Amino acid sequence: LFSPPKEMYPEVWLELFRQVLFPLVDDSMKRGDEFRLRASSLLARAFLQNVVILSKLESFNLLWLRVINILGSNLTNHNSDTSNLLYVSSLETLKNLIMVMHAEGLFDAMSSEAGQTVWELTWDALNSHAPSSASLLQKDLNQFKIMLEDGNIGGSNTGSDIKVTDFDTMKQSVEVDMNGDRSLSHDESERREKPTSEPNSNGGGLMVV
Repeated sequence: LFSPPKEMYPEVWLELFRQVLFPLVDDSMKRGDEFRLRASSLLARAFLQNVVILSKLESFNLLWLRVINILGSNLTNHNSDTSNLLYVSSLETLKNLIMVMHAEGLFDAMSSEAGQTVWELTWDALNSHAPSSASLLQKDLNQFKIMLEDGNIGGSNTGSDIKVTDFDTMKQSVEVDMNGDRSLSHDESERREKPTSEPNSNGGGLMVV
């Protein structure tokens, strides 16, 4: 899912979502929050890691809205419960997904292809599940849009000075391990494994997604 062969077509990916990932998520909903978190995280990672090829699908907007509805449904029973890992993880994952999609110009591309305003449909879907959580997301994302328009941050299609690797960092933040902690990137793993002569004084915060 995360290192697919280059010759895989968008339609093949769509079938993987339909026949493997979506049924997995549906089954996890019967098994409790822990399984639901793992399945939702796998779904989000597969979507974001392969978003470029998925965006070539004619039905990309429908795939996107289904992913959004699944993650939004994770907020419904735990609305604003910041002590619940499924809620916190899903909220952070949604924010990262929407940031990357917006920065890469995919909302405009989807809307043009579908003849619908997918940005508005996204918020309609989230508001239907958890209005107060959607408001929290909108507040953060409005600030992100301002930064993007000011040229303080950007993706591969925005023409800003920010490198694509900055968005790779956003994609990595969607990766979670079995306990809901963010997976270490390859470089982070090497730094963690190799002792240094000086102690690390940076108290970097943990992003749960």
